[in-house]
Amino acid sequence: MIRFKAFLKECELRKLTKADYTVPNMPKDGKFMLDGLAQRNASANVAIAKKDHYTETLEITSHTSASEPYYSDRRILFIIWEGDLNIDGDLLDEDFGMKPILIIKGNLTVRNWLRGGMDTFVGGNVKASGFIIGHYNDSALFVGGDLTAAGYIPRAKPYKDLPNIVPHQIVGKVNAKKFDNTAPTNEQLQAAFVEEALMKEDEDIYIDERAIFERSDAGLTVWK
Repeated sequence: MIRFKAFLKECELRKLTKADYTVPNMPKDGKFMLDGLAQRNASANVAIAKKDHYTETLEITSHTSASEPYYSDRRILFIIWEGDLNIDGDLLDEDFGMKPILIIKGNLTVRNWLRGGMDTFVGGNVKASGFIIGHYNDSALFVGGDLTAAGYIPRAKPYKDLPNIVPHQIVGKVNAKKFDNTAPTNEQLQAAFVEEALMKEDEDIYIDERAIFERSDAGLTVWK
């Protein structure tokens, strides 16, 4: 696994410019959010990724390793790929904070994608051979092309200060079986997923993201 500190060492750090947050094919709401973020953080830095292909999992944030303060100390607002990003493993956003923001101006291809607090803007297509799952603090996702996956499980809610903006907007087609995990009942979860893809705490049932990734990678059933 490539962890976020090692990843950041491979990036170019510099001051934010308008070209950095100009992303092709963005819907109006996506452009509005990007413009607002940039205007409120005009003196921030950006991290320009230099590698476009990773042969293993890329952990871009981690709550347990305090990634948000690490990025914040370096005043990094955006992590940017100017073109495509291909990851043979998973893309992991495991922090709860909104910053930094992820911009991929081309296509994103991954095995699985665990989404946390990092708002993401993709100019092209998103393709996952496995699952795209939003965990506890799933955030905004704007995709200029299609989204393709074995499973798409969003959990994002509109931000309180942007109540009229739908948090996930896909310009193209969604080619994936979808389950809205915003506020499902136990019965809805049990009807959608095999028992091995779920976890139980007291009387409540939740999806088990890691179990879903592992089962998908092994070719085992996730959906009922």
